Amino acid sequence: MSRSDIKMLFAVVRRTTQDEDLMTSVNAKNKNLESELCTLREMIQEQDELNGSCVEAELRALRLEKKRLEELVAEMRNEQRKKSNDSSSVDELKKLKAEKIELEEKLSRLSAELERYQRTASDDVETELTGLREEKHRLDLLVTHLKNEVQQHKDSAHEQRIRALDLKHELREV
Repeated sequence: MSRSDIKMLFAVVRRTTQDEDLMTSVNAKNKNLESELCTLREMIQEQDELNGSCVEAELRALRLEKKRLEELVAEMRNEQRKKSNDSSSVDELKKLKAEKIELEEKLSRLSAELERYQRTASDDVETELTGLREEKHRLDLLVTHLKNEVQQHKDSAHEQRIRALDLKHELREV
């Protein structure tokens, strides 16, 4: 066994040890990234549930208020018809008309606010979901890249082990 063969054997062993250390490090990074990806997925799901329930509750409240106002307007119209049929006083009729106009304006404002809120909430949720999907896609690509890199290091380490064994056998023969 020559001195250069021994040096080469030590170099191969050192390189194999370094590759194994690198693979351990890459595996740890991979596990961390997978953990982050899992956390992001949970956050996306929680955010979706939170946004959905808040928006639905507000929409439900606005719809109830709209329905209540519509019923009041209908009730006032009925009263107005009755009073006009009963030849009620002009002052009461003017008062009811003013209330009717006020309620119709309020109903219109609430309808516009409801529509605006629905659009805004939908846009905000969509923007956030898009950002989270992009981040998930980036992390998925990174995980795939790291898996490929780990496989390359495994293959390289395997080849070096085979070369080391071949050298070891050659050294024994010498």
